[in-house]
Amino acid sequence: TFIDDQDAAVTHTGAGWGEGGNGANYGNSYWLTHGTGDYATVTFSGTQIDVYSTMQGNLGQASMVIDGGGSVTADEYMAGYSNGQQLVWSSGTLAAGSHTLVMTTLGTKNGASGDTYIETDMFRVTNAVTAGVNGVDSATVAVAYAVTDTGSGADSAAIAATGAAADTGTGVDSAAVASKDPVS
Repeated sequence: TFIDDQDAAVTHTGAGWGEGGNGANYGNSYWLTHGTGDYATVTFSGTQIDVYSTMQGNLGQASMVIDGGGSVTADEYMAGYSNGQQLVWSSGTLAAGSHTLVMTTLGTKNGASGDTYIETDMFRVTNAVTAGVNGVDSATVAVAYAVTDTGSGADSAAIAATGAAADTGTGVDSAAVASKDPVS
């Protein structure tokens, strides 16, 4: 599930925040601040949250805190310009349920960065597979898979992949993955 920075699940607190947008950003929007201590709060239900933003040469560092726990510093600096939607930070696996992420501008930066701006673009929330007991559950089943092109031969273009999963209700769940190279 993707949460845009304009979604009701995201609040921006502090006088430094401003809205902007271009086609490189998810939903054509982003929020940007230069105010130390300004923060964005994201409420979500899931087992992981990933923070995406533009990364570029004038962006700084932010504190990431889940559910009031320990702080981890994320750095949005990258030499040049990333064209948006870059993975900045990931929470790792969380217990299933409701959570709150607070992303606070630290006013610090990578030594190579030209400034300390912080941007929010989008957040991706993941829900893990819930295992059933003797077919009693009818939980959503998610399938994660990776497809790799070796880069050899005439088919070294793109690979398309599809996945399917089903909860049969019998305690035996099935998942299938098919991949198709569109240029062979």
